[in-house]
Amino acid sequence: MGRVILSRAGSFYRVQCDPVEALPRSFARPSTYTNLQLARDTAQLLSDATGFPLVDNADKKGALHG
Repeated sequence: MGRVILSRAGSFYRVQCDPVEALPRSFARPSTYTNLQLARDTAQLLSDATGFPLVDNADKKGALHG
């Protein structure tokens, strides 16, 4: 079972799927954003499309969504 992970590194936010093999190659690479809301919207869209749970680590709490 895969999961969609939203994480923060400094002023950047990253959306990625774990494991990377769970998605087609064109979607398997992480996406980087400077806006938290855009990153969250993208992560939620990917979570809804795949059915994978969303793990939001952007606030450092690691809350599981979906």
